[in-house]
Amino acid sequence: MGTHGWLTLATSVVAFLAGMVGGWTAMSLASKKKHLHTHSWLAAVPLCAGMFVSLMFIIFIAPALLFPHDRFYSVHDAMRLTAAIGCGLVLILVGYTTYSGSFFQKRKALSLLLRFGMDLLACIVIIAAGVRFSVFSPLPGKEYTLGGWAAFATLAWMLVAMSAVKLLDGLEGAASVLLLVSGVAVFYTTVNSDEHFLNAFAASLIGASLASLRFTAFPGRFSLRGPGSAAAGFLFGVLTVLARQKTVAALFCLFPLVLVVILVGGSVLSGLERAIFPGREDKQ
Repeated sequence: MGTHGWLTLATSVVAFLAGMVGGWTAMSLASKKKHLHTHSWLAAVPLCAGMFVSLMFIIFIAPALLFPHDRFYSVHDAMRLTAAIGCGLVLILVGYTTYSGSFFQKRKALSLLLRFGMDLLACIVIIAAGVRFSVFSPLPGKEYTLGGWAAFATLAWMLVAMSAVKLLDGLEGAASVLLLVSGVAVFYTTVNSDEHFLNAFAASLIGASLASLRFTAFPGRFSLRGPGSAAAGFLFGVLTVLARQKTVAALFCLFPLVLVVILVGGSVLSGLERAIFPGREDKQ
């Protein structure tokens, strides 16, 4: 395994370890403050901590990771995109944590508007950094250059992707599994290519998703709702746009099937949990 391989592996390990530390810290905070609901921002800590630390690690190793060249990104481009992804996560976490306050809970329309505004702003930051589609290929062999519509097409796709992942709200581990499967798919298709930045980003997503699963998989210590599912949807959207249209098309075709399987599986597990532990929800 060459230098790129070792650096990519290190990125995944860093993401996993940071996510685990973040998860245990969130667990400790939740145990000390009994009033904190398990659906709060704490559920997003493992995933976001893993991604934040691994993104900083990617910036640190970018000169070595992209040497001698990356097929699509220079060192400066990789650093800019990485910083934009981190800023997008911060916007989502701050916005969704703010709307959970009592002032916004009494004003549902305002909280919904704020959440959508944070989603929109995070997507705009990513697009401004250069993450966007350039061509549209509805049929094999036919490609259309998007030109000035590239930003609008990318924005629409990312908002749709984020909304789709939010459908997995409350299904323990579902969003993390979706990120894990998507990350593995992109990692596998780029492992022997010159797309070192995308390969490292997919590896960091794999590590952070595994750490998140440790705390959100059934029976989850946290329920990945609100900030957690929004952050997962944002990362899913970024990954699919970075991976370009072929990967997006494949994931778009597979997503409905995966979603149905997860929904059915989550319903079955929830039913079993209620049957085995009938008093658990009342205690919570």
